[in-house]
Amino acid sequence: MAETVHEGHVQRVGIARHPISPILLPVPIVCFVGALITDLAYDSSGGNLQWVNFSSWLLAAAAAEIGAAAKGRAAAPSRVLRSISIMPPA
Repeated sequence: MAETVHEGHVQRVGIARHPISPILLPVPIVCFVGALITDLAYDSSGGNLQWVNFSSWLLAAAAAEIGAAAKGRAAAPSRVLRSISIMPPA
């Protein structure tokens, strides 16, 4: 005998019904663009090492934010991922 399971309404994980990982996505993009700008500033400054430090910190911040977004995406249950159309229905 087959049984039908109805999960009902599944609320999204996030802030104000928005998923968290797309909210975190712009931060690494801005950090990568900032790192490019500071690399160009380093090149035009004649080798001022402070610009290298700025680039390193921006790249580290971008890597941390990407890790946080990926961890938030991986930690979410599959039914929540299905509700935000990331996974196809089973």
